[in-house]
Amino acid sequence: MIKTERQSWASLEVQREFLDAMAIKLGIEKGDRSAWYRVSTQQVIDNGGKGLLQRYQFSLSKLLTAVYPDFAWDALKFGSAPRNHWASIDNQRSFMDELAKKLGFGEGEREGWYKVSHQTLLDHGGRQILAHHNDSLPIILAAVYPDYSWNPLKFSRARRNYWLSLDNQRTFLDELAKKLGMKEGDKEQWYKVPNRVIIENGGKALLKRYNDSLHEALKHIYPEFNWMLWKFHFRGRMSDEAVVSIVGETERLLGIKSGREWSRVTLDQLRFHGLLALSRLEVGQLLSALRKKYPGENWTESALLPLKKPTSPSENATSS
Repeated sequence: MIKTERQSWASLEVQREFLDAMAIKLGIEKGDRSAWYRVSTQQVIDNGGKGLLQRYQFSLSKLLTAVYPDFAWDALKFGSAPRNHWASIDNQRSFMDELAKKLGFGEGEREGWYKVSHQTLLDHGGRQILAHHNDSLPIILAAVYPDYSWNPLKFSRARRNYWLSLDNQRTFLDELAKKLGMKEGDKEQWYKVPNRVIIENGGKALLKRYNDSLHEALKHIYPEFNWMLWKFHFRGRMSDEAVVSIVGETERLLGIKSGREWSRVTLDQLRFHGLLALSRLEVGQLLSALRKKYPGENWTESALLPLKKPTSPSENATSS
């Protein structure tokens, strides 16, 4: 432990005296400031400098900048910091400000962060700050620069853990809704949005959390809205749950009470009631659902032909 004549760490002269003595003990040549990058905060503590570090939120970078202001310190070059170092938003902001300078951002420029990858942070010593914010750059930036309105759609790639938060999921969809021109609170418009649009705007990992089902995502993110599965834009094979939902809603809206009444369902009726998702069903899937619901009926594809082709003008005239 280094002994110095000090009554208080408040004096910069006492602080410099301590660090000069420590440099001699560590074999740092006089004036070789860059050697301090290899010194850890624990070494400072072991030599009796805990009280000194406390004055600088346990930031060796801040300490050295204050004591040796004649040297151009690079906060990104310092080694590991104590865990409580990253508990300070000031320390986090200092790190991010230094990284911004190194990446060539202008003072106060925030847009450049959208192009920064998770790996870039790791390459510049940001492992601990990432760990402190759920391994997510968007979360770091929202905490460190809360005065800026961050748009989650602009980030090059959100980390998987970012989507663990329902707040982050909701923010993403709220921003996407604005981008797509949806009116605030108009959830009905989501029925027309295909998965492709979510993916193109950076939400691929979000959809994967819900088995690539936009319906499941919206149901969890906006539980206050009564989502109707049969209204969604389906492409390809539908889930059994979707088929059951569509069949049930079709019967409710068309007043179907028995299996044999399905033979009168037409595309015109589906269009009128907004049930076109039913016409996109594979015939085999629909037949399977109807056989389970009405096992006593003799189901064939011919029974569903009116559903697969629109009625002609003459047929409409006759029925009216």
